[in-house]
Amino acid sequence: MPPAVSAAARTGLVCVSLGAVACSRCTSGPPDTLAPPIDPVEAIVCAARPECRLESKLEENPTADGTREAVVLVSLGKAGPHPGPLWIVNWRDVPQQRGDSACFPWELWLTRSKGASVERGQLLISDCTSDIHGRAPRVVDLGGGRIRYAPEPSSDGYSIDVALDPPSLQRETLVYPGRELTLDWESFRGQACYRGTCTPALPEVNLGHDGVFARGGWKSTALGDCSMLVDGTTGGMSHGVVLDGKATAAFRLLLSDETLYVEVTDDHFVTEGAVVDTLDLGRWRREAKPDERARHERLRMDGQLSDWRGKVITVDMSATPTSRRFALPATAQWILDEEWEATYEDTDDGRTLAARLSTGPHEMPPPVFTAPGMCAVEGGALRPVRIRPLDSGTALAP
Repeated sequence: MPPAVSAAARTGLVCVSLGAVACSRCTSGPPDTLAPPIDPVEAIVCAARPECRLESKLEENPTADGTREAVVLVSLGKAGPHPGPLWIVNWRDVPQQRGDSACFPWELWLTRSKGASVERGQLLISDCTSDIHGRAPRVVDLGGGRIRYAPEPSSDGYSIDVALDPPSLQRETLVYPGRELTLDWESFRGQACYRGTCTPALPEVNLGHDGVFARGGWKSTALGDCSMLVDGTTGGMSHGVVLDGKATAAFRLLLSDETLYVEVTDDHFVTEGAVVDTLDLGRWRREAKPDERARHERLRMDGQLSDWRGKVITVDMSATPTSRRFALPATAQWILDEEWEATYEDTDDGRTLAARLSTGPHEMPPPVFTAPGMCAVEGGALRPVRIRPLDSGTALAP
């Protein structure tokens, strides 16, 4: 059954319903003759904030015991100075389009009620939108206990998908001319797509404050689900591309505490000969001229790292017959400051190149996203830990 929709010309309000609609600001007559009723949900959510107004309520049919959940959107008064871009995902190559005007504050809450009793539940999103007309953001039922929040009602450019039981971020999508950026918090995967070709995103993660991982724990810990995977396969999120040959290797990258961690798996590592297994890290300035060449660092699987000037240093590494793991603190900074790409050059015989495996096309450098929560060691590998706010009044996003 399609969602029911009603609109009030006075506010530009759109109410989308899971079951029944209850909007204290929705009217069917002139505003001078119809006074909006007091909604008990508004009274609880706004909690003595006189500037707070209920704009829409997405209400679910009651359960067997009469409990009803609602997703409630409230406005918080007049526009004020815009604090800057909203983006939860720290996409570093995205044009900032929302920081040049006033903004309009909004909150999205999940509430529960039974009879006349209303409980102010979890604050889902706290936002300040730059829609020039001050129109309410869109809140849409996706089914299956999921909703989508779109800050700009006139555009599909940015949206956040939220699960309600338990409340958690699921996916963020950002679309702008020619490109689409997606981050899936369930799979801890991200991608940037350009003209139908996608590049995986690099996570910047919190590995705790004890410093155990940075001091050497990385040598015995697989990067696991907390890292960007490049194995040439495609699925729900991009896993890079095979440029030449047939890939029999894969690599993972992870950024934390200003260090780039690298993990390469291969059926056979070749470190001697005319051609050796190498991870090539290319970089170029964001405003590079068309004829300006990229600079490269080349990491051999024996731990020899040569920079773009030809200087060679030995980096710390951990090695097994089928895996190599490295920590590259000097490389991390230029990944944050410049465009970049990574390509693994694989040889089986030390004489010829067997395959090349890359993050993606040169036109779509991997974006970097800042992950919420943290990553922890579980079963010898890093796993993302979803951390819910301790205070129900702290938003899941941003």
